Amino acid sequence: MRLTERLCLFNLKNSIVLLCVAMFTLMGCTAPGGGGTSAILDSSDDTADIDMFEIGGLVTGLTGGDSFTIRLNSGDPVVIDENGAFVFVTEIEDDSEYTVSMVEQAVGKTCTIGNGAGVIAGADITNVNIVCAAIRTR
Repeated sequence: MRLTERLCLFNLKNSIVLLCVAMFTLMGCTAPGGGGTSAILDSSDDTADIDMFEIGGLVTGLTGGDSFTIRLNSGDPVVIDENGAFVFVTEIEDDSEYTVSMVEQAVGKTCTIGNGAGVIAGADITNVNIVCAAIRTR
């Protein structure tokens, strides 16, 4: 026998209980009281669920053929070529900072980003507003 540390997941009559235990074991964890099922995860397993959230918003002011390029944090540039809702493919971990930045403006327009930076607080970000307007010439 050897002393091992294990994270035991017990499913007892539709209730899941996590127990961190140090025990002498040869065959792993067993469900207390004999009911239900059990699964074993080594405590060194880093597969814990991490809450991830989407960043997106709304684009207005583009006209036929217009496009601009934005980036989320240091990710790949994304070309936007129509008005309406958008969502970045990359999700961001809860409690992490995010920044939406302009990489390339639409030709003949200035596009401004509102609500483009912040910290994820347990929910998707849906209020990044990008408004494009024609550059006035005299």
